[in-house]
Amino acid sequence: MFIFALIGIIGFLGVPVFLIWALVRKFQKKPAKQFMSYAGVSLAVFIIAMIFDPGTEQTSSDSEPEEEQSEEVQATESSEDNKSNENESEEKKTEEPKEELHLSTETLEYDEESDAVTIAGETNVVDGAEITFALLGNGDENYALVPESTTVENGEFEVTLGNFEDNSGQEYVENGEYPVVASFGTQHDEALSSEYESYENFNANYTMQNDANVEETDSGFLVESIDLGDLTIENAYTAEEIENLKLEDKKQSAEQLDFARLQKNPDKHAGTYVTYTGQIIEIQESDNMTYMRLAVTKNDYGYNYDDVIYVEYDDYTEFVEEDEVTIYGNVYGTFDYTSQAGWDMSIPAVVADIVE
Repeated sequence: MFIFALIGIIGFLGVPVFLIWALVRKFQKKPAKQFMSYAGVSLAVFIIAMIFDPGTEQTSSDSEPEEEQSEEVQATESSEDNKSNENESEEKKTEEPKEELHLSTETLEYDEESDAVTIAGETNVVDGAEITFALLGNGDENYALVPESTTVENGEFEVTLGNFEDNSGQEYVENGEYPVVASFGTQHDEALSSEYESYENFNANYTMQNDANVEETDSGFLVESIDLGDLTIENAYTAEEIENLKLEDKKQSAEQLDFARLQKNPDKHAGTYVTYTGQIIEIQESDNMTYMRLAVTKNDYGYNYDDVIYVEYDDYTEFVEEDEVTIYGNVYGTFDYTSQAGWDMSIPAVVADIVE
């Protein structure tokens, strides 16, 4: 490689040298043909040296990998740019904000006349969805009133809690401050299942106001404890008033069962809540319990001592024999005992919760 380069340089330098000498000889009018031949030979030597010089081929071949490497670099950079664009696109998709589902209450009030709470407002939960509303209770009570459900219509909802007509018994609200919450889920709810599909889809595309709890269920999902604020009630009842009202309600529910029907088959009426007014024939107390026999049929001469029930009461009373009292309680069935005369007796029995 070095030899060819050296020969090439000598040949290259020889061309102008011999041409100059040829011109000088010609100017001196001397023969110059020989120097022209030397110049031609020098040129030929230079060309041959360049042709056979391996450095020239390597330079040419080296340029090809550089071009290929350049193409590979461009391809790599293009691939990286594409990946970067894809990542940016995915990040944009990921960063798209989730839709927040909310319930906004416009009416949240207690009505003293109906002794009920009305909850109404707007929501972007899908129409047809069933939403349950509740007032959380105080102390040991889970709820202040029985929860009620309603269906979303045209983006609106309205429900009444404590409505006497909708429940088996009257409810009474104690004065106080109560958290109001709502919940809904896909179980048995076609509208929710169709709109939000699954727990995964709901979590991926939606959020709930106030970070309400979303749980996965066998049927899809359940959203609980949606906080709708607090309701302060000051014009309802005190705890003592509610206790008295419930007591009166219970009295009103008692059945005035004819003694003849009760005596015929006491076990048949077991569990029936009844009331009787009568005269105490016998009364005993022990271990914070009261036991009495009560004559319950009154005639022109007083009470018939043949129509007697046995009463058991979980407390002491101020009553004595021959006092007239009214009892309320559940029929127990038949009570068997031995009379003072030694007779085996069977009479109807009532477990009383009220004696007055």
